[in-house]
Amino acid sequence: MLEGDYLQKVNSMPETGECQVKQPCALLEQLSRTGVAPSFADDNRQYVRERVFNKAVLQLWQSIPSVERESRCFSILTKDLGVRSVGFFHTEQLYPGEQHFIFIESAKMKCTVQRCSRHNEQCFEIGSSVNETVTCC
Repeated sequence: MLEGDYLQKVNSMPETGECQVKQPCALLEQLSRTGVAPSFADDNRQYVRERVFNKAVLQLWQSIPSVERESRCFSILTKDLGVRSVGFFHTEQLYPGEQHFIFIESAKMKCTVQRCSRHNEQCFEIGSSVNETVTCC
């Protein structure tokens, strides 16, 4: 359970600014859909994912020695959420093995990047496994 001042802590996080992710037009139709995300033959997912296109906060720090990264927060767009996974869009490339936190409405998730693919210079689609989730209220 999160401490009582969870929302105050999230709201007092360093200003993330306006979300800078630029989704390609081809993705906009896909992102407007709701419900369960479809699975594919070569899909390695263990659990169903729910489409959740929403703004969230990503907190990064240097978790891999070879990748220099300043500790800071960003605005991101979530794509889908599963029991043990999250898909989202970010303006920077992340590398498999990098750890991060994602803050959504009532939860804080500690995650590890599993994959990252580039759509354009300001849109990277990232899939992360959720290592730990702490929910509020």
